[in-house]
Amino acid sequence: DKQNKLIHITRTYSKDLKDAYIISTTKTDAGTRDIPLTDQMIAVLESTKHKAESRHPIGPHSYIFILRKQE
Repeated sequence: DKQNKLIHITRTYSKDLKDAYIISTTKTDAGTRDIPLTDQMIAVLESTKHKAESRHPIGPHSYIFILRKQE
C-alpha cells in the first residue's frame, strides 16, 4: 500500500509435505498485521518487483517475502 506506506500481511507462503508451494491464511490473528514502510523501502520493493514476479507470480500488487532459516 504505497499511498499509506504499509505492507499488509494477510497470507503465508510455505511448502507442504510434498515440497509444493502453498498460499494460505496466517496461523494466528497476530500474524495478520500491517508493517510501516519508509520511502526508501518502497523504492527497493519497486526496483525488485519485476524479478520477483517472474519467479513467483501472485498478483499485480502483491509481493512474497521469503525468510530462510540459517543452519
